Amino acid sequence: MSVIRASFLVTFFNVLSLALVFLTNIVAASQFGARSEMDAFSSASAFHLFISGMITSAISFTIIPIFSEFKLKGKRELWRILSNCINLTIILTVLLCGTVLLYSNQIASGLMPGAANQTIQLCAQCLFWIFPSIIALSVCDQLVNASYLEGQFLIPSLCKLINPVLTLCFILLLGKNLSTKSIAFATLIASWFQLLVLWFSFKKANKYSYYFELDVTSTEISKLLRAIAPLLMGMLVYRALPVFDRRLVSNLAEGSVSVLGYAEKSLGFVTTLLVSGLSTAAFSNLASEYVAGNYQSLKNKVERIIVLYAIITLPVTALLAVYSKESIAIVFERGSFSPDVTQRVA
Repeated sequence: MSVIRASFLVTFFNVLSLALVFLTNIVAASQFGARSEMDAFSSASAFHLFISGMITSAISFTIIPIFSEFKLKGKRELWRILSNCINLTIILTVLLCGTVLLYSNQIASGLMPGAANQTIQLCAQCLFWIFPSIIALSVCDQLVNASYLEGQFLIPSLCKLINPVLTLCFILLLGKNLSTKSIAFATLIASWFQLLVLWFSFKKANKYSYYFELDVTSTEISKLLRAIAPLLMGMLVYRALPVFDRRLVSNLAEGSVSVLGYAEKSLGFVTTLLVSGLSTAAFSNLASEYVAGNYQSLKNKVERIIVLYAIITLPVTALLAVYSKESIAIVFERGSFSPDVTQRVA
């Protein structure tokens, strides 16, 4: 599949997924506003995104270039390495999730030192239900990248619709009884359902042969771990910022953590809408150029992509800076989301 066609396909489903996420955030804002229960979920979600984002981003940025190299040795070797990576990821994430679940109360207290005890308890409950999704998401990310490497973009793009659809349904059906825990339940169920869809799509297409083995001393796994290590260290700082922001803000008035969360979601929505389709489709192509040794072509493509990013993002940034209050009011101001919350988010 060409970069242009793949970029269009990924962008289309990204826009559709983002539209659903957008609708979900509007419904959640209307139902929960900027109250303590949203503060609790926002802190738990930030910690979950910190860990899951650090793992999946490190895998995404390293696995495609390395897998592109192994693909040249034959598909059997590629799938053997992928199986080892999946098995290692499952073991590590299970241990990580077990630790978080065991100490969820202590972690919640550390995330929200200035919050009331009831809010901290709700944060711990959200952590307990949302965190096991990291196991599924980490495996999903490897299967998605393997699909991209094979030039398959449709199923991974469709899977992006699962989480927002289930989250919207859970908020509407269970939000009044379970409060923001309904979002945590939706995240957990959606991640495992997404994994099942990706797994069966691979099995049906006969593109993947799973090997139940684990050899962490192999040259290939060692190379992958060496590539991932510096990224993990860098993201440990970069992705931890939202967690520390919420920790500081928890000492302010009730709803402050939620306000910060709504602002970050708005920014994330615009950023993803503008550049994610191009990034996703172009990265596997750039990785192939690197593996093939076409460095001049790689340099030219990167330069064109950077220029395109600037052309797209700079005008939008200026408009949103000038009309921030009006934008937030149009999107969120209804139900429990009051004009005061609009002012604070803007």
